[in-house]
Amino acid sequence: MVATLIVNILAVFFAWLDSRKLNKYGLGISVFIIFVFLALRFDFGNDYPGYLQNFLNINRYHLINVDSFNIKGNEIAWFYLNRFFKPFGFFSLVIVLAAFNCYVLYRFIKKYVPQRYYWFAIFLYTFQTSQMLILSSAMRQAVAVSFFLIAIDFIVKKKLIHYFVTIFIASLFHTSAIILLPLILLSYLNWNLKFRHIILVLILFILPLFLLDKTINSLNFFINQYFNTYSYYLDNSDRVLVSDIGIGFVINVSFYVVILYYSQFEFDKTNKLFFKIAVISLLLIPLGFTIQLIGRLNFYFLPSLMVVFPLVFLKMRNRSRNILIGSIIVFTLYNFYLFFNSGVYAEHFKDYKTILTSQYWM
Repeated sequence: MVATLIVNILAVFFAWLDSRKLNKYGLGISVFIIFVFLALRFDFGNDYPGYLQNFLNINRYHLINVDSFNIKGNEIAWFYLNRFFKPFGFFSLVIVLAAFNCYVLYRFIKKYVPQRYYWFAIFLYTFQTSQMLILSSAMRQAVAVSFFLIAIDFIVKKKLIHYFVTIFIASLFHTSAIILLPLILLSYLNWNLKFRHIILVLILFILPLFLLDKTINSLNFFINQYFNTYSYYLDNSDRVLVSDIGIGFVINVSFYVVILYYSQFEFDKTNKLFFKIAVISLLLIPLGFTIQLIGRLNFYFLPSLMVVFPLVFLKMRNRSRNILIGSIIVFTLYNFYLFFNSGVYAEHFKDYKTILTSQYWM
């Protein structure tokens, strides 16, 4: 945890220097620090050992093709990417993927986040555990998320074919990306979110909480029917009752309610797109409590918060803005602490090791 904390603080600090215009390379240095952290990691994250073993299995034979190698979750692009890196080793694959994901992160922040809040975007990316940390473990989906961040450009520009091709490529790394195809419709929905829309969104958010059994059964059928590769997540999902929902859930949702309120006053077409993506993220929250796969789908939409929160801050008065920023920071840090003390993640993320500690190049 200590190593991760130091890296995160340094990354946020250099991004802050750029935000204050004290160092024009601050954001670049910040992302480079993140890159080094991700590129040099070794046996870090729940899925790292599995991906390493998967790499070794795929490259065990000289002549092999994807048709004769059926392992759960091996999307075709991931299979051939592993084959391509056979001469260079698994560590090289991790380094190149870290470079790709960090390049996309830098490009995304530079393009869509107001400079004044570069530091906040990096704070969310590093301290919000569902972004940098969990995606460092979920390598295939991390690639798919990066392709989606690139594809957002094509939603903005209404380039339907470019968008479909990019999402199709993403789905070759993680099948769940197919769910993103309908989002191209957002480029044709140029209406502002009004108060009546906000009420509708809140109703759509609340309903699944009170109709959990019916909602879960419908989603289970859909996933088993079209995404049976991921049916594992259905069998390992813990059901949450409305009565089990705690203060953390309420606080998190309250942040989204603030986003919904200020979405009424956003008139820039590109910015409105991110508000709408944030709404999708909100609607997935109650479903993510009961079905792990739905929670993982939200990984695609969480980066929108790096854009949306700064846009909200720009619309607020100083005192209200400072209270909101402070509340988000405290809430995020608290969840960051819980992450490193959880039974699920603590063992696999607490100790940061580098490839320099490995006895040989893998």
